[in-house]
Amino acid sequence: MKYPVDLLSEVPMNRLALSFLAASIAAATLAASPSAPLPAAVMRVGVEATTRLYMPLEEAVFSELGFTVEWAELPAERMVLELNAGAIDAVAARIRGILPRLYPNMIDTSEPLALTSVVAYAKSGASATLRSGNDLRRYRIATVFGQKLVESFVATNHLEVEAMPDVESILRRWSSGAFDVLLEFSDSAPYFAKQGFVPVSPALAAEPLVLVFNRRFSSLVSRWDAALRLVKAEGRYKKLLPGN
Repeated sequence: MKYPVDLLSEVPMNRLALSFLAASIAAATLAASPSAPLPAAVMRVGVEATTRLYMPLEEAVFSELGFTVEWAELPAERMVLELNAGAIDAVAARIRGILPRLYPNMIDTSEPLALTSVVAYAKSGASATLRSGNDLRRYRIATVFGQKLVESFVATNHLEVEAMPDVESILRRWSSGAFDVLLEFSDSAPYFAKQGFVPVSPALAAEPLVLVFNRRFSSLVSRWDAALRLVKAEGRYKKLLPGN
């Protein structure tokens, strides 16, 4: 039987069917053209103001794996919850071994981005030198909620602190005289220097920092570790993360 006109012009088709047909044709065309560019894979990574310094290094490592990075700047605790829920794919520069013990949907990488330590910061010009948890007890201490190594140090030394959602909240309260000391990470020193703060203690606790994935990306862990080792071996590490 012959049809006098094109079936597509006569047989009713809903928009969904037409969209499916168009997508199928596009996919077949792409598969048949080896030189056709593939869409870039995007990894959504959580970052804080104090961990921005790791962004160039992490972008370089993800590039080795064929990913571009979309950064999501979030408060520490919200970032952890969004990673566990799968709203973001990974978080930058977290203490190795802590988050996967607390949250079922997270998995650590192994190769360290850097070694970090907890230090006390005060406004430039402060005369206090703090050597231990005992020295901190007479001061009003601020921390960022969700920083597990800091929280562990606080609990071990039985310190009274006020935990704030993010560093910006602490800085706003500081201007009204609410705090004397801030417990944060040593690698955040360049950020705090711009805010007029200096370290007033040696390292109080130290651990390696790693990238943490949502568990659905567990197959990427060994590849990430290998790519980070490659960046280090090629001499790019110190250029991407000055001071380490």
